[in-house]
Amino acid sequence: MNRIGWMKAAVGTLVILGAMRAHAQSAVVTADTYVSSATAGTNYGDSSVLYVNPEETSLLQFNLNSVPSGTISKATLCLFVNKVVTTGAVSVRPATSGWTELGVSFNDLPSLSSQVASFTPSGSDQFVVVDVTSLVQSWISSPSSNYGLALTTTSGDVIFDSKESTETSHAAFLEVTVVSQGPAGATGPTGATGATGATGASGSNGSTGPTGPTGSNGSNGATGPTGPTGANGANGATGPTGASGTNGSNGSTGPTGPAGAFGATGPTGPSGSFGTGASPKGIPLAIAGHSGTTAWNDPDGPIQQTTLNGEVTVIAPVSCTPSMTVYSWSGVITTWELYSVTTSTSSNIWTPGSLILSCSTGSGSGSSCSATASGTVGAGTIMTLTTSTETAPGGGGFIDVFSCQ
Repeated sequence: MNRIGWMKAAVGTLVILGAMRAHAQSAVVTADTYVSSATAGTNYGDSSVLYVNPEETSLLQFNLNSVPSGTISKATLCLFVNKVVTTGAVSVRPATSGWTELGVSFNDLPSLSSQVASFTPSGSDQFVVVDVTSLVQSWISSPSSNYGLALTTTSGDVIFDSKESTETSHAAFLEVTVVSQGPAGATGPTGATGATGATGASGSNGSTGPTGPTGSNGSNGATGPTGPTGANGANGATGPTGASGTNGSNGSTGPTGPAGAFGATGPTGPSGSFGTGASPKGIPLAIAGHSGTTAWNDPDGPIQQTTLNGEVTVIAPVSCTPSMTVYSWSGVITTWELYSVTTSTSSNIWTPGSLILSCSTGSGSGSSCSATASGTVGAGTIMTLTTSTETAPGGGGFIDVFSCQ
């Protein structure tokens, strides 16, 4: 049965009264596709099926140019249900802006009007017929408003055939019934009443014929081809995040480890010489004792600490002449330098001043050197000790005896 015949069987026989004439006309689908919010920029104009679910919307357009003029008494939308994944109501909504089959995607989905019809497919592999008379009447009266229609749902998951289907090949179409009023003919004369005919005699009943033999069962037809696999259903919603576990209690404090052994006593440094100046009577000021390779302040180079190091910095108590003797156990030739520095009242970065004095220790372990400034420094002058190599020599360290007289 062709689709026109199927539609007549589905919607019943139209009874024409008086001089009214009805014309049934099919309007084929000219464009159909679907769009998906999960792949918002993708076009599916060449798809063989149309998906309708909460994430996907199908669009259809029909050419009504072949529909004759007259009153639209009935218009039905015919769709073939390829598969029902989840039962749910499907809404028919008019599109109110333009779109093209090979150009539309979810990002430029046309605007949609309110629902004009709805239906709930009950099973797969069957046709559904939906009354869309009012929508088609509006398209016929105003052709420029025909932007097609959309199929949407908030709960169902249904797959329909598109016009590109090669498996079942049931594209959607509109069946439109147009009624027109023909001109009234002239009233003919009343005919003469005919004579009543004689009643004929009733014939005798014929004998009952013998029962024919039962026909043999026909052979089973060949098994039809397996239908296409349905599309994967949408992913389910992510489950709620589990509650965070409670923090475990703190473990008990471990026992205190044993005290380390005392290190060996270092050698006693030489006695400082008493000064002969008037002030401060030759009081020696020891300013350093260090081992390792920690970076030292370098007033004339790129290395600085952000604060003055108390182990290598002294302040002149009065105006005096600085002098120092450096004792080294490193076994490395090192030049020791005493620089003046200026602190800042707004930051902890110091500013290098001028070189006050310097001397070099020898390469042998236990070597020493002495130096005295050529002039005096003022009271409150801040002085810091550094090396020309910018790092303190390792392997035994050094001791510096400083005096300002």
